[in-house]
Amino acid sequence: MRWLEKMGCDVTYCTSVDTHSLGATPGGKQVKAFLSVGHDEYWSEPMRNQIESARDSGIHLAVLSANTCYWRIQFDSSLRSFSCDKGGSPPRNLWRRGVGRPEVDLLGTQYVYNSLDADLKMPDPLPDHFSYAHTGIEAGELLPGLLGYEVDGEWDNYPTGIDRNRPVSPEGTIRLSSTRFSSTAGARGTAYSTFMNMLRDPRFLPSVQCNGFGDWTTSITDTRPLGCPEFLPRFSR
Repeated sequence: MRWLEKMGCDVTYCTSVDTHSLGATPGGKQVKAFLSVGHDEYWSEPMRNQIESARDSGIHLAVLSANTCYWRIQFDSSLRSFSCDKGGSPPRNLWRRGVGRPEVDLLGTQYVYNSLDADLKMPDPLPDHFSYAHTGIEAGELLPGLLGYEVDGEWDNYPTGIDRNRPVSPEGTIRLSSTRFSSTAGARGTAYSTFMNMLRDPRFLPSVQCNGFGDWTTSITDTRPLGCPEFLPRFSR
């Protein structure tokens, strides 16, 4: 919010209750993109259905976080509280297991690990993609301290924990970054950011971009210096 307002962007704010009740265009305002920012882990079925419908009508999605749309929740009739059953093995209210709608289908990636504090590695070679334009980012470059604290991606080996199958990104998904990591238990995996164009309707070309790590928003403000001040204008592009 601080960055958007500092840059003078024309934005409308909404909560999960708004998205649940009104979709991606609260108040009927015409928007070009829907941003999910910071930490957006709990989604009701109407929330997800409305966002997917907005995407299919031509609204771009930018998910600037990780662990997004992980738990499936149920709002009560007053919309003042929600419930989420985390019991069972696997837990019954995971989007990827309990209802068979994995997050990767929407985002191009999905949550894999937390408690991480690592450097973000750029691919080598870099994909030919507008996300890198005017940033000065080079192939194979390390961006220190940016990868955390939760990350999206995949493990080297499956099944593991509650995940039985490797996530499969929709056709045409581009990996914008790819960083190897290890869990505290020694399991190895890859954290990655994704971009995909959605071609469901030839009249529209909406896109979905998911950066796949939770510390993105603090990297474009002065609240969490990364030790490299020159990164701020690069991330703010």
